[in-house]
Amino acid sequence: MGRVIYLLPARYTRPGKAYDHDDADQAVGALTSFYMSEKTLFAKERIRDVFEQCRWGTKKGDIIKVVGLDGVILDFHVDTGDIRPLGDGTELLLNDPVIEFEPYHSLIESTHHNPDLAYINMPISHDCTRRDAITKKPIHGVPIQTHEEVAKFFQDTSQQWAVSEACQQVILTFTGIQPLEVTKIVIFACGPMTTVREEDKLCSRSAFQHALALTIRDAVAGMAPVGQSGTIPCYIQDPAYSDIDISVLEKNGFVHLPNPEGFLEVDESTVALSFAPNVPVRQIVSDIAQPAILIWDTVKNDGQNDSMMVDPEGKRLQKWTEKLYDVFEFPEDLEHFPTLSIYVRKDGRQEYGKTTN
Repeated sequence: MGRVIYLLPARYTRPGKAYDHDDADQAVGALTSFYMSEKTLFAKERIRDVFEQCRWGTKKGDIIKVVGLDGVILDFHVDTGDIRPLGDGTELLLNDPVIEFEPYHSLIESTHHNPDLAYINMPISHDCTRRDAITKKPIHGVPIQTHEEVAKFFQDTSQQWAVSEACQQVILTFTGIQPLEVTKIVIFACGPMTTVREEDKLCSRSAFQHALALTIRDAVAGMAPVGQSGTIPCYIQDPAYSDIDISVLEKNGFVHLPNPEGFLEVDESTVALSFAPNVPVRQIVSDIAQPAILIWDTVKNDGQNDSMMVDPEGKRLQKWTEKLYDVFEFPEDLEHFPTLSIYVRKDGRQEYGKTTN
């Protein structure tokens, strides 16, 4: 069966008094100032610190300490093994703690609903298993294909992509890009390929997006500066992958990383790919590094309500992109890809004025 992700926010305590409505009003102003001053929202060191705590603090009673953007530490309580009834004959079994990522726009939107979490953009939740309350048998998601079926599906899709006009246009674009040092490719939110519902085209999109990543790997290897050699690894990060997805993809040259290790791999020599993710990939990546090449949802600057988006752009990302990157058109193929653009860093790495809190 396909993996359905259930997340349950972890309990938390904070030092001193709880925040109230007045504190929420103050937080909105502080967060806005923080955002507009281009201070770092998602520092790699903070992500690594919280991730390490999640790795080792998995027992019930453990505490995961998360530093808010205001510098105040919240204690998130680990309840691994607890059960939460759902009232429909099923229940949730709490598994290990995981990091969630809240974009700036989401923090602003939710501040008055939960002032205590106003400054917490990396809250902790429990990954959960939904199961029958009596038999304790897990209740899985939609049916999935077998390993052999998925492997053939990806092979067929890769061949279809390789002869497509869109693929040839992408290759042509990369032949005109000035050589940059690239040592890795990191792909976010490509999605699983295993669902079998006829009406669900997401698995087809996922297969095409993974096939694109391999094309980019080969294209980048061909544009490497003189003296740079070796295999370029393709890292993939998506909690929605099933074991079958991971096995098939690893057999095709991908290296699977659990959340959030993909973010920790991103640096100046990275090609980062992202496709309509359900986490703020663009805000996180733009805080972590200035990757050599980005292939992700086009930064449109069209005035849409960013608070309604999971991966919002905002003026800050627009400014960052315009200053640091040349933009190349990605061929339109809305059946298999969202509206994408190719961003190539201008003349190597440039200084950009972000400061940390």
